[in-house]
Amino acid sequence: MNINVGSTVMCRTEEVGTVDRIVIDPRTKEAIAFVLRQGESITRDIVVPISLIDRLEDDRVVLPISILDLDQLPDYIDADYVTPETDWTPPPPYPRSQVLFPARRVEHAGVGKIEIIEGAIVECSDGQIGTVDEVIADPLSDRVTSFVVRKGPHLTRDAVIPVEWILKADADRIILDCNRDQIELYSNYKTINAWRIKKPGMARG
Repeated sequence: MNINVGSTVMCRTEEVGTVDRIVIDPRTKEAIAFVLRQGESITRDIVVPISLIDRLEDDRVVLPISILDLDQLPDYIDADYVTPETDWTPPPPYPRSQVLFPARRVEHAGVGKIEIIEGAIVECSDGQIGTVDEVIADPLSDRVTSFVVRKGPHLTRDAVIPVEWILKADADRIILDCNRDQIELYSNYKTINAWRIKKPGMARG
């Protein structure tokens, strides 16, 4: 389903706003939601899941709900989304300027609030190990607990990294408080539950 940015959004037969941007899952490159820009009928920007769309009609997106039902949908908040990196190729027909990624955020002692973004570079004390392939969250609380770095030139197997190992991070890079050998030893799918909170013994200079 391809949604055109700028399309009119209808709640049944009533116009409520326009499509402002498309939210895409960076792993699957599939559209998962769109941002409904406020109009005369609504006073806030809203995130609408793609699954809620009833049909597309020319340049209109039709939702099978009333305007009052929009109150149940979440506000669009800038801090909850990030723009793709310049080297990321969006799926057609969307230009990169029209695309947003969900930002997965986590907070733990010593680091504060940070973003874990799929595709971010991951480094240890002795160099880069790869990029974030997947973000893992607790299914009940939706709290981010860990992330996956796939095997490659610097890892012999997939690694699941608990968020407690993060030393610092910014929008496109995560620095870990460990080295490659420690990741190879501890961070795999079979042992992840045994040390989800506590770091293995890490020597400090």
